Amino acid sequence: MRYWAARISDGAGTRAHSRGTAKRIPTASVCTESAATAALTASRTRGETRRMTAVLAQSPPAEKPPAASVHLDTSCRGMACDASPSMAILDYEKAAHLYRRAGFGGTEAEINALVGMDAGAAADRFLSFKTSKSSTQGRDAESAARTWLKRMLKKPPLQEKMTFFWHGHFANSIEKVDDIKLMNVQNGLFRLFATGNFKALVRAVTKDPAMLIFLDGQENELTNPNENYARELMELFTLGIKDDAGAGNYTQSDVHQLARALTGYVIDGNKGAFDSSRHDDEADKTFMGVTGNLGVEGVASADDVIEIIFGHLDTRAPAKPRVARFLARKLARFFGPAEPSDALVDTMADAFTASGWEVAPMLRAIFAADEFYTAANMAGTVKSPVEFVLQPLRMLQAKTNWRDLPFALESMGQTLFAPPNVAGWPGGLAWMSAGTLLARYGYARDLGAGRGRSFKFDPTLLVNGASTTADVVQRALTLLGPLQPPASVANRLDAYLNDPAPPPALDDFTFLDEKVRGLVALVLELPHFQVH
Repeated sequence: MRYWAARISDGAGTRAHSRGTAKRIPTASVCTESAATAALTASRTRGETRRMTAVLAQSPPAEKPPAASVHLDTSCRGMACDASPSMAILDYEKAAHLYRRAGFGGTEAEINALVGMDAGAAADRFLSFKTSKSSTQGRDAESAARTWLKRMLKKPPLQEKMTFFWHGHFANSIEKVDDIKLMNVQNGLFRLFATGNFKALVRAVTKDPAMLIFLDGQENELTNPNENYARELMELFTLGIKDDAGAGNYTQSDVHQLARALTGYVIDGNKGAFDSSRHDDEADKTFMGVTGNLGVEGVASADDVIEIIFGHLDTRAPAKPRVARFLARKLARFFGPAEPSDALVDTMADAFTASGWEVAPMLRAIFAADEFYTAANMAGTVKSPVEFVLQPLRMLQAKTNWRDLPFALESMGQTLFAPPNVAGWPGGLAWMSAGTLLARYGYARDLGAGRGRSFKFDPTLLVNGASTTADVVQRALTLLGPLQPPASVANRLDAYLNDPAPPPALDDFTFLDEKVRGLVALVLELPHFQVH
């Protein structure tokens, strides 16, 4: 545990939401022995608490987890990265990795169904789902979050993973929008375009009511242009401030001229509309070197300026549309390597532009690439709270009443429908602080114990086919990963199962109800489960 603390404490802190109020939690000390002990008080008996505390408090003697297990730098610096589709045959570890990244984890049966398939065929399976227009439902953000979490666990995994990605990419918050109906409409928009046409999605988002409120598009008019959406459209949604070669992608003049072209949008019920009396058509605009009466077509006015944005070239040789490289790199970081190679980014960008800005070919390029399945990448990203909460539910086929999950996410620093700002959640090590790690421990304990009506799973799932307690440990590490901690960690977990005495039988009720459930909690608390 002390080793993990050293790796995840970066002093930056993270934002956690408590019923709508954002606050920064310091990261001065992450996961000390005393902090771990405090997280264990929810255990069923005091004796069991002491035994589980002892397991966690020990650090591997002179043995650190292998770099591939916890190291977060997955760049290809100093080595050749093959971004071409591998079409390698998936084993259990690679198939489980695909389920974690392209969805929210898989059951043993789902993962085994991919074993023996080549990476391209497995990617096609994830991409083969029917487009859905449905949106979340709920009278408030908490109930809407519950319905969305249900979808994440039960609906096509990649569809919901991409809906989740777009929520962080085009980040709007209920705290400003203040209308859950509009947030639900936006959620449906992200689901509709989950793996669809990005250019069409940008057009739709430009006049989306929640976006018009969040970035003040409805206040952008002839006599009082507002530059908020124009700036973020280029900086965060399509281009970035600089391209891969370090050249600026736009100027302040471009921001102002784009804002002029986008004047006139208003909200009409649950839809965006156009009021020509508020639109600036009094003089030509010069945007990114193009001069004309841009934005003259009203509701479709974004078409001309969006075409200009999508035609802007990245100056890194060979020159490619900047939008393609920008989105390819962001998707690669979300699904794959934290620092993807230029080769992978360009492979994705080429697939993107060749398809006319469809997202699905980019995703296939990620999931079929050798770089996606490197040992470092398979444990190279800190799980977001949503991933940390949902993965064990799927892996253990657990049931929940969903009521408490939004609050669990808040305590870990992620509130659905309330990203901290327009840039979305920072991710990575920002998820880790003393407070959020304790919240993860608490969730692990509640899930493992099956407390009340909140969580239910069958602990016999972890003893099926096992002959010894060591087999039970290995099965737990496989079902919840597969995870590969040092042998010393597995040995201590085995010692925990045999303390104070070996079980009379692996299917003994007390052993299942206390020890096996406690084992689940301990595995979920391992540093190796915090990354994927």
